[in-house]
Amino acid sequence: MGTEEAPDEIASDEEACELARTTLIAAIEKGTFTWMDGVMSPISMALSARLGSTEFDMNSWWVSTPQNYTCPACGREKIDIARLNTSKKIMCHLVEHHDHMKDVLKRRFQEISVQRTVVVADERAEKFAKRSATMISAYENTLICVDCNNADVLAKKASTAHRDFSFSPQELFKIIKSTPNKSHEIDINIAKTIWAERQGTFELRMKIADRIAEIAANNEHWFQPGNFNCNPDVIYQRASAFVSHKGAYGVLALLSGPPKAKPIRPVSSWRNISHRTPTSPTSNEIEHAGLVGNPKYWNMLSEEWKCPGCLRNKREIVRKNKDGEWMFSAATGFFFNPKSNWNKEEILTCGDCLETAKNLGKEAASHFEGKIRGGYTAQVMIQEIQSCVLPRSHTRHNIDNSKTELILKNIVCRLSI
Repeated sequence: MGTEEAPDEIASDEEACELARTTLIAAIEKGTFTWMDGVMSPISMALSARLGSTEFDMNSWWVSTPQNYTCPACGREKIDIARLNTSKKIMCHLVEHHDHMKDVLKRRFQEISVQRTVVVADERAEKFAKRSATMISAYENTLICVDCNNADVLAKKASTAHRDFSFSPQELFKIIKSTPNKSHEIDINIAKTIWAERQGTFELRMKIADRIAEIAANNEHWFQPGNFNCNPDVIYQRASAFVSHKGAYGVLALLSGPPKAKPIRPVSSWRNISHRTPTSPTSNEIEHAGLVGNPKYWNMLSEEWKCPGCLRNKREIVRKNKDGEWMFSAATGFFFNPKSNWNKEEILTCGDCLETAKNLGKEAASHFEGKIRGGYTAQVMIQEIQSCVLPRSHTRHNIDNSKTELILKNIVCRLSI
């Protein structure tokens, strides 16, 4: 059992809380803290001057978002979102826009359950239905401005969409015709086109919702609730709340004792590993690794592209990760180039060449007493990667140590200069 706090300690906490509130409000007012908003913020003062009113109708989502928030559905910033309401107050409203599948599942679960001769569903069955809603939702819950949320209603009506359908923020962006500090107009034709494209998928989602509701209502589900006090998220949030209340930030790391000592490995150990002959992925495994795992670079790179470090094409780069899953690793990094600005240039390479550059730079830095600037890869030329790697398809690089020693000496020499 914990000991009760003395009255003077409680008073002290209340005084500290009041001071913290006053300090935060002052920071928001001055514009030195912009991660939250309020009626006294610089944005609010600018809105007051623009719209000619000193009265605000501001909701908690507006207060909880940064002052530079941009609505993902219409692209307007706060200074352009707020408008005068019918009471001539400055309306600053953001709302949580959500897919209606959670409501659909709850409604269908209840309908199917009460239609049975004997009701067999229980609380666990309802929780199963609620948890399944995320799986069939078309988009994540998103904060948008109230005008965009209203535009969703107008677009559904104009396109004769199903009552349980809702347009995503990305779809609303195409439909909405926005004007600063005014409610939206919509493009009815675009709304109709989007609904026509989405109708088939929406009907499939509704069928899935019906099946899940039926499973839950018949008590044939597989959900087994756990102990609330043993839920990892609950435990972490509770501990974080205790730490925050006490103001003892960083104490969690200290409570578990001194950090475990990591095994000390030679700085050159990375280049003495011999990677085994790999298995080859199927064409579909390669496509999946690229399109699902790293679509940005997979779609960017043509079939003719070759990594400038190892000269492998993008399909040959695909290899297994530490979990045995096929992955496509490509990324940009800064490499040393004496002919470029600041002696470095950004180059897109495979992940294995980038990792080799990091290891080369790190090992070279261990032989240099001064401070390096720009990161480890920025000390290494792409030609040096070409020289020391022994590339093979679908696996990590083996390293030519006879050439690496000379490369390291050259890098240390550059660092000294």
